[in-house]
Amino acid sequence: MNAFLSALGGKLAEKWLSLLVLPGALYLAVVAAAVILRHHRPFEIGLLRETMDRVAASPASSSPGAILLTAAGILAAATFAGLTVSALGRGIERLWYAEGTGVVGRLRIAWRRRRWDAADARLHRSLKAGPAARRKALRAQARRDRIGRIRPHGPSWIGDGVFGVEQRIRHCYAMQLGQIWPLLWLVVPDQCRAEITAARDAQAASARLSAWAVLYLVAGAVWWPAVPVAVVLAVTARFRARDSAVNLADLVSGAVDLHGRELATRLGVAAEGPFTRDTGAAVEAALRGGVPE
Repeated sequence: MNAFLSALGGKLAEKWLSLLVLPGALYLAVVAAAVILRHHRPFEIGLLRETMDRVAASPASSSPGAILLTAAGILAAATFAGLTVSALGRGIERLWYAEGTGVVGRLRIAWRRRRWDAADARLHRSLKAGPAARRKALRAQARRDRIGRIRPHGPSWIGDGVFGVEQRIRHCYAMQLGQIWPLLWLVVPDQCRAEITAARDAQAASARLSAWAVLYLVAGAVWWPAVPVAVVLAVTARFRARDSAVNLADLVSGAVDLHGRELATRLGVAAEGPFTRDTGAAVEAALRGGVPE
């Protein structure tokens, strides 16, 4: 037990350091540079050096107590910045999966649908042109998929990925993914859980990276070199978020395909042969405690 607790504490400390302290300390350094240099002297390294020399020459710099308090303050501030990013990242994830019931959400859904419909029409025209237009059709499909893998249902490309999986499970197996998933998670093997958890963690990391982009953009209001950093972080977060969303959707869909029959067996539903819509309807009925409609 002591070994287990020691290992757990080491992992928590490592995660705390990598997720909160180090990125937060780097951001604090950028904020300090922003406060000192401002817009009109963005790259004046000499001014930074002079400021650091003045701080180092102050009487407090030789006091162990002052050094300890300063280090503790920097550590606390870095941790606070990391916690702020974590909270903001969770908010960004909620936006990704929002239903789009507000005015802004509905307008965005309508805009995405218009773009998707136009791209889908171009794809069908390319397909009707015959084999000679195969390369053009592939490009048209790639453009349409960048807007959405399915016709947009919500304001976010990532949220549509989850809706697409729900739609597929409902169509193929007559089941509601949200209803069966908690029990299916108990059935799937450890390797499958690890893969899905890793994909979920990657998506959360992408949301945190987006949150860091927001914070660097705030610093850019005082020191403009922080703006390109924010843009790079935002673009990187966007690509990573999409990749992780595709991976997560495929893994969840595959988990239902591979282990839905096992869930049916555990629930006492006869599941001989392939997992079908009838079996899926029986599973959902068993979860409701009733009879399949």
